[in-house]
Amino acid sequence: MNNKLGIQVDLYVSHDFAMQSLTGGGTTSDNLKQLRSDSESTKYSYSIGGRFGFTFPSGMGLKTGFNISKVRRGFSYIENDGMSMDTFPTPNTTSITNTYTYVDIPLLFSYEMAGYGPFYYNINAGILFNMTFTAEGKFLEPNGNVANFTRGAENRYVAYEKEAGASLYASFGMHYVLNKTFDIILEPNIKYSLGSTTKSDYPLDEKYTTVGLITGIRYKF
Repeated sequence: MNNKLGIQVDLYVSHDFAMQSLTGGGTTSDNLKQLRSDSESTKYSYSIGGRFGFTFPSGMGLKTGFNISKVRRGFSYIENDGMSMDTFPTPNTTSITNTYTYVDIPLLFSYEMAGYGPFYYNINAGILFNMTFTAEGKFLEPNGNVANFTRGAENRYVAYEKEAGASLYASFGMHYVLNKTFDIILEPNIKYSLGSTTKSDYPLDEKYTTVGLITGIRYKF
């Protein structure tokens, strides 16, 4: 280990896979959960962020900064265009992408370990505190109709909170030393949401567990 305090800044992109959890009790909740599960799908998601940290000579350290996550979900529904020759509406499947945006401030504890050659490693764990949460897109209502939940939309269906609560975070970082100033970062990570993104009067609690792979660069002071 180094015998002096290390100060670092990390800039990164995380390539994410977000797993949706819908929970609730009762027939209405069960039916809505089935409707949404059948009409929604997982899509590529991502996060961008920056972290400022320092590492003690023992290898222990602290990190904070910002993290912006974009959870993306596919939504497909059938609508009628009324253009068929036999006067019956023709069903068309429409597909859109819903986007859920988290703006978080992380507080992470880390432990840095020596590696072989130009490599070294660290373990990170802590909490991401959500500052704002926004949801854009459409989904099915309990009655099966399509509803727009985008903030500011006309006749908006109000289902989501403005804040998503805290999330637990853990990762294993692998660093390749380019020189005395820069490292390349490869960091598998997982984020588990503690609170629901939906309001208390919505039939379902909606949460996300995200697994990702950070690619980034570290600047060492």
